[in-house]
Amino acid sequence: MLNLRDVWNEKYVEVKKLKLKSSVFSLITASEKQFFTLDESLFSKHPFQQNDFLDALSNGLFKQVFLEPGEFSAKSFRKDSSTIQGDAGVVVNHFARMGCEAILYSPYLAQGDLLEKKVKIPSIVKGKFSLGSLKNESGVTDFEVKYAMGQKVSVGGKVIQAPRSNKVLFKTNRSFEFIPEELLKKGKKQLSAKVIFLSGFEWVSEKKQLKDLEKQLALLPKTFIHWEYSPLQEKVAKDLLPLVLKHVDSIALNERELIDVLNLIGLKALSKEIEAKENAFTIYQGCLKLLEKFKLKRVHCHNLGYHVCVLSKKMNPDKTRDALTAASLMACVAAEKNTTSPIDFKNAVYEVSETGLNQVWIFESGIDPLLPKKHSSKDRKAFLARGWVELKDYYAVIVPTPIVQAKVFDGLGAIASATALGFEKS
Repeated sequence: MLNLRDVWNEKYVEVKKLKLKSSVFSLITASEKQFFTLDESLFSKHPFQQNDFLDALSNGLFKQVFLEPGEFSAKSFRKDSSTIQGDAGVVVNHFARMGCEAILYSPYLAQGDLLEKKVKIPSIVKGKFSLGSLKNESGVTDFEVKYAMGQKVSVGGKVIQAPRSNKVLFKTNRSFEFIPEELLKKGKKQLSAKVIFLSGFEWVSEKKQLKDLEKQLALLPKTFIHWEYSPLQEKVAKDLLPLVLKHVDSIALNERELIDVLNLIGLKALSKEIEAKENAFTIYQGCLKLLEKFKLKRVHCHNLGYHVCVLSKKMNPDKTRDALTAASLMACVAAEKNTTSPIDFKNAVYEVSETGLNQVWIFESGIDPLLPKKHSSKDRKAFLARGWVELKDYYAVIVPTPIVQAKVFDGLGAIASATALGFEKS
């Protein structure tokens, strides 16, 4: 009898021999995030009378607050540290630490010391394309303020005491800017990385921005273009989604984002079905609809305990399965250690989760009736051990993963997605 746990645990051992030998051109979400702690003495000298913050503090709530540049009062709090945030920035640093070529374009990041030295920044110098380092200038910064249960502040003669510990995230508003056409035209050869990783379309706020964006997307090097999806603003979403998907080869999203995207393109019944019966098979059905409707090469949905990926026949399902397995192992190490060092997974030992293994069985039982010929017991064993099946003109892949207790790690999903593509293109 097939022991599925042993089969997949062995696969996690086998992929340790893989090496990430790829390159990435990542754009556009990268910016600085500064971490602060509420200090009662500093606050008393420089009260920050922002209503959302005071409301969060008095009720012990987490809040996300949008501010205009310059509205945050850094002198009211004690600064602890700063880091890079945003999928594009996290991904280039990760690839650079792993010894890969990494290029970043972001109009929001100006703190060069937040980037690994190996990360290159494209620019035009004296009319010519150049790849260099980022200088420390002024950019877009977000601010996270932690407060502890029992802390008190006095504002306008009123004392506010926090009933529990929590934090407030102050996001600085920014206008959407994509990479200038001049950089794309003059740097076409130098920017032709094996993986082009897109993010940041959630900042598109006006339909008038779409015309220029389409021109810029059309100028991207025709290597392999991937979109790490984030929810789009409602007023542009229906026009923006197909515009971007027309110019990419691959998209990755989580189960909630998949439900929302299916709703957006009018597949409300399937969206409701996934919401009511969320499992690997219903998620596969949603991924397939995106693959077919937008003629993509790859649709990847990452969920707790497993990945589902639907591929066109232009892709290699064995390579995708191994890449997702290796990327999952790397993500486990990153999540558990909250590491900013090169991720060495050679000695990592994780058990495949029961959740993931159960989803493999669910996936197989859903797929079986769709096959021209039903699985024999031999076919079933082969599929369960292989992790993919061929259907019509596409492949369906499922990879069960370990589940670890994650520490705070910004961009972990993006690292898993980009690393999987990096392994596929190595």
